[in-house]
Amino acid sequence: MLGRHWVVIVGLALACLGGLAYWQMQRMILQATRDLAQADEAWRRGDWGAVRELAQAAAANGSASQQVREQALSLIGRSYLSDPSLTRSEALPLAIPFLTQVPANSRVFPEVAVALARDKFFNGRNPKEAEEWIAEGLRWHPSDWRLRNWRITLAAVSTRLPLVEPDFLATDPNIASEDLKPFLRAWLLCHFAPLAIETDFDRSFGVAGQTEETNDTIRLERWVTLNRIHAQDPGYSAAIAQWYLDRSQPAVAWEYLQGGQMAAESRPDALYLSVLVRALCESGKVDDARHVLTPLMQLPPNYWQSVGQARVALADQRVELAMKYLQSARNIWPGRLDPWVSVTLEQLYRSSADPAAIASADALREERLWLQEQQRIVAQAADRLSDPDCRRQLTELFQALDRPVELEWLNRIPPSP
Repeated sequence: MLGRHWVVIVGLALACLGGLAYWQMQRMILQATRDLAQADEAWRRGDWGAVRELAQAAAANGSASQQVREQALSLIGRSYLSDPSLTRSEALPLAIPFLTQVPANSRVFPEVAVALARDKFFNGRNPKEAEEWIAEGLRWHPSDWRLRNWRITLAAVSTRLPLVEPDFLATDPNIASEDLKPFLRAWLLCHFAPLAIETDFDRSFGVAGQTEETNDTIRLERWVTLNRIHAQDPGYSAAIAQWYLDRSQPAVAWEYLQGGQMAAESRPDALYLSVLVRALCESGKVDDARHVLTPLMQLPPNYWQSVGQARVALADQRVELAMKYLQSARNIWPGRLDPWVSVTLEQLYRSSADPAAIASADALREERLWLQEQQRIVAQAADRLSDPDCRRQLTELFQALDRPVELEWLNRIPPSP
């Protein structure tokens, strides 16, 4: 039988071994965290080889947490998709085995979904598959800002911006302050100065060169390309038709509306129905336009419904009813930013001899001039959300437009010293 002192010695030895094992495990956990942090730094530098080397070390560390491992797998996969030295045929097979190891309920899955959506949309020319990845992300992470930002940006370049208010309001109200900047920047630019958003999109999509800025011709080419590769979405044929209606070419507009008719019957689309109402009213087919209002009104509420009702009322020469619908449209975001609504309502006010109506018309004109100035301000301020002068200008804008959510989020972004 061992003496008492031997029991003590053995106990101390076992304690030392346990302590050594614990120390070794903690050291490996720390090393995995350090490797992941260095991989993040390499990502910001665009050093894709270093990203993969460091992230693979973190993922292979047996003591790494599940969260660290998932972040590392995401970095490895996304680095392949971002590496300009690799063609898509080379990068995608390398990226997929890592990205598909990230479970849908992981907190890093949204960045995986967006990365794959970008690849499917811009490189694979498959908007439908891109939609599916975003939808899967939203199923598990309905308030994630990256997924909502994708939908908002895509709506902006497809002229569906009036439909994205629910996406904005559904975004996590506790979004981290470092994520608020890119999200609020994109939201502001989409509404007030979309050229930068459109140019980035069109360059990625290949309808604009890397030194070109988006213009009307490039916009048309974007929609024609999207209509060709995603013909089951009637919104793209509607965007093209609207482009031609704006240029007084109704015959061409009708060709595209008819081309999208079958898709619209199986997939009712607010943009398509709205443009169809406009085309019918402008061609004098008011009864047909009135029939189109029925399916438009059955869709989730949006300002195009009031605009459609206003167009039909104008075609029927029911001025007071048209004014009512136009006022309703202005009360639905972003109706106040729509020049057609403002100009049409101003003209109706001016057709009256009533001094109050004339004053309302003058106010609408002044507001449009003010909004034109805001476009210039926002274009400059969107990249300087911490700057005191820019914050003051944006605060005045949000207050004037009664946008408390944007104001609250702006106040959460730390100001610069």
